Amino acid sequence: MGPSSGSTPRFRTLESTNLNVNKSKVISGKTWPRFLVIGSSVDGALRKLSPFAIEKGLQGLAGELKTIKKLRNGSVLVECATESHSKNLLKSKFLCNVPFEVSPHSSLNSSKEVIHCRDLEGVREDEICTNLASQDVVLLKRISVHRNNDLVPTNTLVLTFNAPTLPKSTQAGYLNIPVVPVIPNPLRCFKCQKFSHGQNTCRNRLT
Repeated sequence: MGPSSGSTPRFRTLESTNLNVNKSKVISGKTWPRFLVIGSSVDGALRKLSPFAIEKGLQGLAGELKTIKKLRNGSVLVECATESHSKNLLKSKFLCNVPFEVSPHSSLNSSKEVIHCRDLEGVREDEICTNLASQDVVLLKRISVHRNNDLVPTNTLVLTFNAPTLPKSTQAGYLNIPVVPVIPNPLRCFKCQKFSHGQNTCRNRLT
């Protein structure tokens, strides 16, 4: 994977030994967390509630939610339909007389895309990130590659949006740039060489 600085590189994943990234970040308060994780502040207390009680309790606190799912650790993942639903849950402290804690999900509330643009090749990362903040861009990474013992920046940028869904394109000044979703490397176990889990939790034989 070695795109030149004047051409449009093919992009598959971010995790590669010959790539470096430069990051710029801005803080945006325009959007609100749609996916929230609800966990009990008392161990096991939330597990004792029936699914009927949890659903009715959440509806009483926030209204009709889009989705409600139980996680493996016993917490509850909810998807809010409106900003008021999210705000009401974030400030709530009790569910059916059980104390609980609410926090935004660590990854579902954001999304990443890749853009390739020669016109942005020489533009500073912080300038790009600041001007794209109105489009909910909160983090920017420029891909650089090693070539002839030198680190060369490319015209490939990875944008992180403070929203769960990606736009079809990004408006950079007068440029309308199409986007490509980020495809991360699959999780692979270095013990059994199978996918979807890591070696720390592997119960298979060493391969």
